[in-house]
Amino acid sequence: MALSLLSHIQKRHNTVNFFMRRSGQELWKTVTSVSKSGQKKGRRSTRQQIRPLEKFYKIGSGPLKIQFPGLNASTEKGLEPLIIEEQTEDELKQGTLNIRTILEETKATSKRRRREKLHPLERGFSGHNVVGQKLGPPPPVGDVALDDFQTYCLEVKRTSHMTRVFGRVHTMAALVFMGNGKGLGGYAVGKAAIHRTNNAIVKGMNMASRKFLC
Repeated sequence: MALSLLSHIQKRHNTVNFFMRRSGQELWKTVTSVSKSGQKKGRRSTRQQIRPLEKFYKIGSGPLKIQFPGLNASTEKGLEPLIIEEQTEDELKQGTLNIRTILEETKATSKRRRREKLHPLERGFSGHNVVGQKLGPPPPVGDVALDDFQTYCLEVKRTSHMTRVFGRVHTMAALVFMGNGKGLGGYAVGKAAIHRTNNAIVKGMNMASRKFLC
């Protein structure tokens, strides 16, 4: 039996793992996604945001200057021992300065959404809430204009009912009242799908404009 004098070199060909099979968007979706039941319970607004890690963190960088072939060093070098060195104070300051400049650039480019300042008489029952605000005149009914009427939203709430097919279905209900200040008014309850408050108010306005009471 002949023996070979060549050195045995072990190579790994199967380098496919979970992080290489999935894209970055799919991996972030596992962290940031919220189920439908969680959205109804208020976890939709508190979910984690996608963070641009490539701007602040480079693969292979850290407080210790270690050269990883294929990450922060070339793979053409021979089998040399790894040298571990600590970063100097200048290099640490430079890293913090880079992060600070990136944050300042993002603040400069991002636009802040300013709230419109309302008169105290135009506000709702509780701050900027739509409940209690003046919504203006209702839409005309046919050829009849209702410019001298004023509309108010008195209540917005979430309702639910059981169905045979979908089970418990949640909807939004809005109580809308309108009048002209001369003894003529009307009210109605508009309903719409969940989280569609504006649609429920518009439906209530259209229904109240057809149900006037003296």
